[in-house]
Amino acid sequence: MKVVSYVVKTPFSEIYADVKEFFELRQRERFLESECRYLLKSLKVSGQNTFGCIQPTGVKQSGGEQVKYCEKFFDKECDLECPSVCKHNRYWQLNEERKQAITKRAEFWDKKLQNLK
Repeated sequence: MKVVSYVVKTPFSEIYADVKEFFELRQRERFLESECRYLLKSLKVSGQNTFGCIQPTGVKQSGGEQVKYCEKFFDKECDLECPSVCKHNRYWQLNEERKQAITKRAEFWDKKLQNLK
């Protein structure tokens, strides 16, 4: 019912601006998600990259390869002296931004429709 009253009572220019803002929030969320995935891949140890926070253990399971994380990987900030520390910290910073963007987008329409009488 609130959606109908929102559409009826709100000027078209404001509805357009709200929809545009919603899609910008979704686009930001997707951008942060792709950046997090890219950084996570760069933190994995590969043939040429001998330093990283995620090392394969060699054990294969049905879901894929098993990995071992460095001791500080799940902390927000890493203070270890390794070449991956900047990527590690940037990954956690982007991950926090991504979580905030998801929350903001999820609450967007609730906040807009809450103001209606």
